[in-house]
Amino acid sequence: MKRLPWNLLQKRSAKEPEIETPFWFRSWSNGEKFYPQRKRNAKLRELTIQRSIDNARKLGIDRRDFMTSTMGMATALWTMKLAGCSETDSKPDAMMGDLEEAMLDEAVACDLLCGDEFVFDVQTHHYEQGDWMDTNLPYSLFVGLFGDVDREAYIRRIFLESDTTMAVLSGLPSSTCTEEVMSGCGLPITNRQIADSRDFINSMSGPRLINHAMVMPNTNLELQLQLMEEEHREWGVGGWKVYTPWGPNGVGFFLDDEDTGIPMIEKGLELGVNVFSCHKGLPIPTFDDEHQKSQDIGVVAARYPDAHFVVYHSSISAGTTSSLLGGSTGSPDYGAYEPDAEEPLGVNMLIRGMEDNGVGPNENVYGELGTAYRQALDEGGDVLAHFLGKLMKYVGEDNVLWGSDVMNGPGPQDLIDQFRTFEIPTQLQEDHGYPELTSERRAKILGLNAARVFGIDLEAQRCKIEEEEICQNKQQMQDEFGPRRWVQPPSAPDNVAEYAQRLKQNKGMPG
Repeated sequence: MKRLPWNLLQKRSAKEPEIETPFWFRSWSNGEKFYPQRKRNAKLRELTIQRSIDNARKLGIDRRDFMTSTMGMATALWTMKLAGCSETDSKPDAMMGDLEEAMLDEAVACDLLCGDEFVFDVQTHHYEQGDWMDTNLPYSLFVGLFGDVDREAYIRRIFLESDTTMAVLSGLPSSTCTEEVMSGCGLPITNRQIADSRDFINSMSGPRLINHAMVMPNTNLELQLQLMEEEHREWGVGGWKVYTPWGPNGVGFFLDDEDTGIPMIEKGLELGVNVFSCHKGLPIPTFDDEHQKSQDIGVVAARYPDAHFVVYHSSISAGTTSSLLGGSTGSPDYGAYEPDAEEPLGVNMLIRGMEDNGVGPNENVYGELGTAYRQALDEGGDVLAHFLGKLMKYVGEDNVLWGSDVMNGPGPQDLIDQFRTFEIPTQLQEDHGYPELTSERRAKILGLNAARVFGIDLEAQRCKIEEEEICQNKQQMQDEFGPRRWVQPPSAPDNVAEYAQRLKQNKGMPG
């Protein structure tokens, strides 16, 4: 194996950087909540580093070259598999042997991890400088958590440093600044700026980006409906985005509210844009915990069968209390779905709402995985297996959508690699009727399902993308630096002291 050029760029006089694993095992944050490193993940990181050093020594190569190669990622995934072998099944899954070989053979590792799936990330973010930095201090400090999160950084992280093929660019809610309201208002990225980024990126790459338009029907409904019409007419809208737990006075709304949610849905359908993405679960401090709940999803899905309702974060931790520094707060909802439970939480609440309203799997409700996937994985392999298993069984294997929530957190590539090798234990499949996570189902979740929702012609899209500038730039980088050159630490603080200091600065309001 030749020396990897990016590891040779370090000055000889510079202090040797700390060895880091290609899968992020340390503390992380999506800016809205801090997820402290668990003891399990600390041990996994320690074992991965030691195993990588041993493997590099066996192969006679530099340990940093090994860690930043495909074999380094295979070693991290092998460690995770080994730790999870005894959780449910008495024997390792079929992927263990492949990873064992891949740890010491770059060609095998590339065959295993360098997939050719159509990866469609339906939850991404970037932000732009503007007047909002003066009028909306909480958002200014929130975005400041992430460092470099502008359009240029977004293109690099999403399309050059990951296997993402297409993406949806989304926004955040806030009040509009007026002569009367000049504080706590303004957006880090407006609907117009989202559309501008779509046009800029698509002019170079495909097209590869779809734009959301943010709608806040619980603040001046008449104006919001007028804006929906204007935005659709002037620059086009790929889908609508709402935050039901947000409100200008701290009170959210439900999608089935006749005075807010229903008029918004009917206006979207009238305009011919029938994809509604809604933040549910993942409790955020300063947001309304009651309206994080997802029982309204089944109601509107049954009422509007021609609409597609994408549940951002798949309702994870819905019904629990928001926590700034406590990490995950939704552990009770990670087990199997219990139809007779009195007060279901999280994804179980979403499933109950669908069942109560006669909405079956693979109909018009979709579970999105942004942040939720990494949060469940932090809890352990069986937790993630239950989470994915329930979504595939009850929401439907055709209706689970890939999302990363980048740039509001760690980069997407380590999770893409992990998902390519993740398997639901056979015991859980037998006990709970979960589908096997086959390569065909992985391909659906990674992108084919979302392509169907947004009406993408896959073959035509691939041909366009392969001819465009960003794709050619990525190929040039792959040829020069190798296919797995990126190790992506999260942009937000990865230690609790720095995160707490940021929260103190903005009075506990991360977003």
